[in-house]
Amino acid sequence: MGILYREIVDYKRRYLVKLTFAATIIIAFFDLFMFFLNPNKFFDELTYVGYILMPIAIIVSYRIWQRCRTRYKYCIIDNELIIEKIIGNKRKVELNLNIKQVLSIDRSNEKRSDAEKIYNFTCGCKRKDVYRCLFKKEGKIYSFYFQPSSDFLSKIETIKNKNNIAV
Repeated sequence: MGILYREIVDYKRRYLVKLTFAATIIIAFFDLFMFFLNPNKFFDELTYVGYILMPIAIIVSYRIWQRCRTRYKYCIIDNELIIEKIIGNKRKVELNLNIKQVLSIDRSNEKRSDAEKIYNFTCGCKRKDVYRCLFKKEGKIYSFYFQPSSDFLSKIETIKNKNNIAV
């Protein structure tokens, strides 16, 4: 049996997004209550601009909240690198590849377009923690961005080195 290792990365400041979304909803309900309390004032003072912006704010904060609910699970099971996307209680395998197919893993500061397809398995926007992995599958080169720990990277390197010696 091979090595088993896994870790989960998620958005670190999720509580802040929840707080912002809740505040936006509360303000929207308060404004709606004030509108129904005195609709003539609404049309007389032209305060409807705020009422037009409020649904936009709700939609934007909801989209950000949905994005922050996303977590990624990185697993190494029997020399296979598996990346799962977790949203709430739903899981979906996004990528499954043999570690032998990995060409390189390096820190990424910019996006390069030398790959057929580029995947993004990151949470948050800290660019210093993001790594780029190039891999070859079916004769084509692909890449993905992810946020592994140093332990996870060392496990991948150990497996790659072990496989290179055995070949």
